[in-house]
Amino acid sequence: MIGNMKTNDAIEAVRPLVSYENEQGFKSNCPFFLQIPEYLETQNITTNADEVTIKYLKDGKEASVVFKKIDFEYSGMTGLEATDEWMEARKNNSTPLWMKEPDAYRYMEYLPESKTLYVRHSVISNDGKKTIADFFKRMVNFIDSNNVHQLILDVRMNGGGNNYHNKETVTSIIKSRKINEKGKFFCIIGRRTFSACQNLVNALEKYTEVIFVGEPTSENINFYGDTKTETLPNSKLQVNLSWLWWQDFDARDKRKFTSPELATDMSFDDFYNNIDPAMNAIYNYQKEKPLLVFLNELLESGKNEEAFQYANDYKNNPLHRYVHDQLEVTINAEAYRIMLTNLKTASFMLELNMKLFPESANTYDSYAESLMNIGKKEEAIKYYEMAIAKDKNGFIAENSKKQIDKIRKKQ
Repeated sequence: MIGNMKTNDAIEAVRPLVSYENEQGFKSNCPFFLQIPEYLETQNITTNADEVTIKYLKDGKEASVVFKKIDFEYSGMTGLEATDEWMEARKNNSTPLWMKEPDAYRYMEYLPESKTLYVRHSVISNDGKKTIADFFKRMVNFIDSNNVHQLILDVRMNGGGNNYHNKETVTSIIKSRKINEKGKFFCIIGRRTFSACQNLVNALEKYTEVIFVGEPTSENINFYGDTKTETLPNSKLQVNLSWLWWQDFDARDKRKFTSPELATDMSFDDFYNNIDPAMNAIYNYQKEKPLLVFLNELLESGKNEEAFQYANDYKNNPLHRYVHDQLEVTINAEAYRIMLTNLKTASFMLELNMKLFPESANTYDSYAESLMNIGKKEEAIKYYEMAIAKDKNGFIAENSKKQIDKIRKKQ
């Protein structure tokens, strides 16, 4: 418990005070608000702003500790800095890569056993005379001069900075043809990946062969950024407002975050034991054909059941849990792309998508369209009617009704 509330209730109590773009952003920012005594008192988590009692379980027994109010101002840049007075909530037998040299804006280490170069990029800003351009130039030189088989870029703690430094990072990776291949370049993202670092992640997605690992980011794909300060006319309070629109992807791309292809979440036990699930997922990664490429090959060979089983296994694999919600849209878009040249394969793919997501009205509507295009009009009407039944009076139902009318008028 935190003060008077169960932990989950206390977390929800501060939600109205927290600024965030998506749920990942709330997870990232919430703990900072739970440290501020005035917030705890205002939200009735405590009755006294001078102290808070924390109750916890240890070895199955309840214990408590009282924290007194202190004056403290955190001015760290990497999110990893700690003061001498802080206690470490993990074993001190080793330090995981992502926590080494916590004050450094960037950190690089070669792992000879796996021939991996690990790079932590924590702030999109120059560290005095230590520039981003120089750092990534050194990285490329090291890759070119040494036996490096893969690169891991860790930006899970990167909250942003100056967007105009991202070019130096991205072009360095593009130039390094040795590692800019699927299965050789991994980027670890997470709930602290935000703002200018979201722009960096966007650029990596668009221009490199990256595989994202970890948790979703805390920023929308297209978003407002770059704050400016305004003074409210009556209270005279100063507020920071995001005012500049950053659009790296299509205006219709409504994704609330970048999803990792390999999903890994760090538990407290992982943190305590210095285990990094993201690094473990990379070490255990088995290179495979991209999902859409493999599905196309199977469907064109008439192996429809094998294609469905493969897609279903992919969908239900815990490693892919963060791309689960995008899978329907991804397969649907691919089917429409190949519909221009291969109606039969496109129809098979849309049928597969319908089986994968049987509760989605859109999959029935899309499959019906493919049937209509290949001349199976009665079957098309059947699936349009199923789409209507699932969507009732929605947009998809409206479209399906129009298509049925068109078919019947031509009969």
